[in-house]
Amino acid sequence: MKRKRLIILLVLLVLAVTAFIFSNSLKGAEASNRDSDSIIALIQPLVERLFGQGAADHLNYAVRKSAHVVEFALLGVLVSCLVLALKKSLRGYEFFYALAVAVVDEFIQSFTGRTSQIKDVLIDFSGALLGFGIVFLITKLQKRKKNGT
Repeated sequence: MKRKRLIILLVLLVLAVTAFIFSNSLKGAEASNRDSDSIIALIQPLVERLFGQGAADHLNYAVRKSAHVVEFALLGVLVSCLVLALKKSLRGYEFFYALAVAVVDEFIQSFTGRTSQIKDVLIDFSGALLGFGIVFLITKLQKRKKNGT
């Protein structure tokens, strides 16, 4: 019963993160820029203090792409956990799911006045790979600890 609840929770979390990703894609260029600008305003003083005046000139691009990596890393972690909870019966499908979400994400953006680029699909999928890697490392460390090595 506990495993079944975990699976249901993970499915809901995967769907919630997917919906969050798609909802961000539905934002027009102006709204998306406002979101990025609010983050930039928070970190710009720190970046300029650490790296000097003018270092924050390219923050917009870095913030936008980092946001994609982070949200897809979260998706990767959750999908990997779901596959593990399903006892690996769907092993490999986490890659397909993450790539499909990345492709649909960019496709949605093409209708909102924003750019849709293959490069962005690769950035998104790289974030998912980061999430998969995190779960892989944690499970390896847990097995090692369990085996006493």
